[in-house]
Amino acid sequence: RLVHFTARGCSDPLAALALFDEWQRVLSTGGPPAAAQYAQAQRASYKRLSEIEYLSRELSSRLKRERLESGLSLPPPGTSAADGGPNLLTLQALLCAAFLPNLALGRTTCPPAVLADIARHRLDPSRTVAFIVGSGSQGGAHLTQANLAAALKPCGKLEQSIISKSRVHVNGALSLQTSAVLSFASQEGALLALRMAGMRGSLPVPLTGADGTTRQPVGTAWLQAPQYACRLRFQRLTCLEDAAAVAPPEPAAGGVEGAAPAGLAAAHDDAGESAEVLPVDQVWHSGSAVLSAAEPSPEERLLLATAWSRAGYRKKLLAHGATLLPAKPAGAAQLLALTFSRHVRLLAPPADAAPAAGGAIAAQVADGERAVAFALPWLLRRADLDAINELRAALSGSVGERPAADGEPAAAIQLRLMKLLVEKRPQLSEGLAAMAAAIAADAPNLNCGEWPSTLLPPIGEPAG
Repeated sequence: RLVHFTARGCSDPLAALALFDEWQRVLSTGGPPAAAQYAQAQRASYKRLSEIEYLSRELSSRLKRERLESGLSLPPPGTSAADGGPNLLTLQALLCAAFLPNLALGRTTCPPAVLADIARHRLDPSRTVAFIVGSGSQGGAHLTQANLAAALKPCGKLEQSIISKSRVHVNGALSLQTSAVLSFASQEGALLALRMAGMRGSLPVPLTGADGTTRQPVGTAWLQAPQYACRLRFQRLTCLEDAAAVAPPEPAAGGVEGAAPAGLAAAHDDAGESAEVLPVDQVWHSGSAVLSAAEPSPEERLLLATAWSRAGYRKKLLAHGATLLPAKPAGAAQLLALTFSRHVRLLAPPADAAPAAGGAIAAQVADGERAVAFALPWLLRRADLDAINELRAALSGSVGERPAADGEPAAAIQLRLMKLLVEKRPQLSEGLAAMAAAIAADAPNLNCGEWPSTLLPPIGEPAG
C-alpha cells in the first residue's frame, strides 16, 4: 500500500486508484481467484472492489449518455487508462477541483539538536531516524546494532546505528538519557520505521544475552519519541469550539497520550469570531500516515483532504483521504489552490514595497467558515491572473448548462493547466517572501457570503 502511495503523488485517493487498476488487471488476466488473492495481499476488500468496478461502469455509461445529449463528441479511441490515462498533475488537479478548499499548511519540523547530531555524523537526513531509548526490562543485556537490525528487519537494511548517552534536563534536574540514531539504506526504510513505532511513537526491541550468545530474548528496550528530519507536520485554522464541552480529563501520572496538545494558537477576526490553530494528523492505517519531503526544508507545503474530523479530545484534526500537493514545478500546489477554489482573494504588498510591475504575493481561499491564507513563492502578475481566469471560465463553461457552447474540450483545458504550471515566474526576494508570510498570517478572515452561481467566478485584482 505504501508503494502505491509514494508512486502516485503521495495521495490516498490516487493510491486507491492505482490499487483498483492493478486489481482490474489481475482480474482480467488471472480471473477471480487471482484477483481475490491480490486483494487479500493488499488488505483490501474484494467485495468493495467489485462494487467500485460496477459503479465505475455505471458512471462511465451515464457520462457517455450526457455527452451525447449535450452535443459533445465522445473521446477518441486510445485514451483509456490502459493507454496511460491522465498524467499525475492532471489527476491532482481533479482532486483539487473536487475537494478544495480543504487545505492544511505545514512544513518539515525537527529539533535542532537532532539535526546537529545527524550532521555531525554525516548521515543522510532522508534515511535517518532518531529515537530516545526508554527504560525497560533489559535483563542485564545491552542494546546493540544486531538487536536493532533484527527488530527493524521489515524496514530493510540498517546501515548504521549510533547509540549514545548524554545528560539532559528533565523536570529541572540533570538525567542520563540514551539515544539511538538509525540510518537505513533507503528513505522508505526510515518511513517504515516511523510506521512501526505507531501512533504512540514506541517500538519494542527484544534483547539477547549480555554475551551475545543467547538467542532467546532476555529483556526489552523501547525506542520512543521518533524524530525524522523530513517529516511534514500540518496545521489548520478552524472555528473555536466551546472549551467547556471538549475539556480533556486530567492526564494520568507520567502519561500524556491522548491529552490535548498545549500551545494552540487562538485568533479573532474582525467580526469577533474566535478560531484556533489545530494540529493535523492523518488516518494511521492509510498510506498518508507519515508524510515527508525529499529533504528538510522551510518551504511551506499544502495538504488536501476529502474531509476532516476531530480527535484527541477534539484538539486535533484528522485528514481523511489526504493528498500532499506537489512541490514541483515550483509553486504548483499554490497555483492549483488558486485555480480550483471557488472563492479566492489575492493579497498584494503595501504600495511602498510593491514591485514596479505590481502583482500578488499571498492568497486566501474561503471554505464558508474560515479562510486559509498562504504565501506565494513567486510574484503573481496580471498576465498570470488573466490566464488563471481564462482557465476557470473554460472549466465553468464545460460543466455548466451549455457545455458545447460555453466549454472547451478536456484536452484544451488540460493544455491550459500545463502551460500555467510550467510558466517561469520571478521568485520573491527574501524580504518579499518574509512580507508575504506576514501578510498571509495577519490577513482578516475571508467570508464568502453567498456562493456565486458560476462554478469558478473570476478572481479579482490583488487587495493591498
